[in-house]
Amino acid sequence: SPDSLRQCSMLFSALSVLRPQSRPDALSSLLLNQLLKLPLASVSAVHASQDLQKSLLAIIQAEVSWRDIEGGSEQPSDLLRCAAAHLAGAGATTSRWPTGPGGLRATADAMRNWGHACHALAALAPRLLEELRMRLPPPSVTGRRSAGSAARRGALRPGLILRCLGAALPFCEGNAAARRVAEPLFAYLSSRVSDLSPVQLVALTELCAMSGAATGSAASDADDAASA
Repeated sequence: SPDSLRQCSMLFSALSVLRPQSRPDALSSLLLNQLLKLPLASVSAVHASQDLQKSLLAIIQAEVSWRDIEGGSEQPSDLLRCAAAHLAGAGATTSRWPTGPGGLRATADAMRNWGHACHALAALAPRLLEELRMRLPPPSVTGRRSAGSAARRGALRPGLILRCLGAALPFCEGNAAARRVAEPLFAYLSSRVSDLSPVQLVALTELCAMSGAATGSAASDADDAASA
């Protein structure tokens, strides 16, 4: 049932924090069985409540935590594959994912770690870009953004946006719509280069080059800041 899935996923996520040295295989199997009984076609029907998305994102975040602790695995677990497939099937982008920065970071890290081995994770790349775009802070009246006021509104830090952008963009090759969604992200990062470290500035420059001419001004800003 949806309630059982929610409770089990929250417990799974909590255990990744409280008992990081021991992955609960029995609970993992229970969650996998619950997801396998849920047809992918039904995801859109229950999307409105966002309960399912919250459960799926919690599973992904927990799996990434255990991978980091256990030393890494080249292949995602069956549970993560199934959770990603259901999340990719949700489709709608009219509302934000019910998760915070940690959930976005974990989704990006899962994509970076396993996207090449899991089509469902790679398929989430355009959706992750759209999620970032929806969370950009609006410009202030003066055209400048206040870091303090943005933080109070729950805006994402530039470093996290860069991290997620770097994970998602390689899987959007040939996707013109996704590249258009990325343009305001590059524009925002170019306005916040002072908040990025030298390593992050180099990463931004490389991403601009990967994205192409549409982000040329952002690449120029990043180059200028990196050489300053």
